[in-house]
Amino acid sequence: NKPFVDVAEEMELGKHFTLDLARAARVCSMLHALAPLALLPLSTLSGLALLIPGVLFTSSNAEFWPNGHSAYPFAMVWIPGCILAVLFLLHRLRNAPAQRPLYLASVATLTVTLLSHSYDYGAFLSTDAFGGNSSDLQFQITAEGNQRYADLQRIVSRIPPDASVAATTFMLSHVSNRPDAFNVQRPFGEPQYVFLSARELPGSSSALLTAAFATHRYGLLASAGEFYLFKRGTETEATRETVRRLGLSG
Repeated sequence: NKPFVDVAEEMELGKHFTLDLARAARVCSMLHALAPLALLPLSTLSGLALLIPGVLFTSSNAEFWPNGHSAYPFAMVWIPGCILAVLFLLHRLRNAPAQRPLYLASVATLTVTLLSHSYDYGAFLSTDAFGGNSSDLQFQITAEGNQRYADLQRIVSRIPPDASVAATTFMLSHVSNRPDAFNVQRPFGEPQYVFLSARELPGSSSALLTAAFATHRYGLLASAGEFYLFKRGTETEATRETVRRLGLSG
């Protein structure tokens, strides 16, 4: 009887896994997790064993930088192993009189790296985080922002509450209270309205939008600033010109 997974296949899978971890993006992700601890978890064999869960989760993650939304749960897996590895190392150095200078140097290095890393990326020490003073400036309301919001509200008000509408990703939340609201990054059929922001074009949704305008009749109903609203119906010359200007004419 042939085994469920033969040895050759297991070796090939192991080779693929090892080579995939050696990619620069994977290595950078793992070094980012270890950098605040001055790479100290790598200095002991027990520490290396504790890092295995983090390595496995990094290998299955498609987003490699710690500040990415989908990377947060993967980064959390590193924390228990890293902390335990550092504790094991410091405990061993502290109890060995000959290693006292190395223990003090490790503590000093760990303190400096944690403080510097927290200043750059942390939630409290960073100048643009909770304890900083730049967040108010970052979200300060401007005349341009007020005008942009007014344009957005003017276009959204033209869409009936019971209509089906497809919208670009960041506009979707403004029409999501409709019974049928679709993200144009995915196939969306033939809704009554198409709501676009020029800031999101071109993008991953461009091919689907181009196909929609090529196969269905949508007329330009309203536009304000960067926002455009199309309604299913008779195509006009203004519609064709707008679609061409937005780069959706195929």
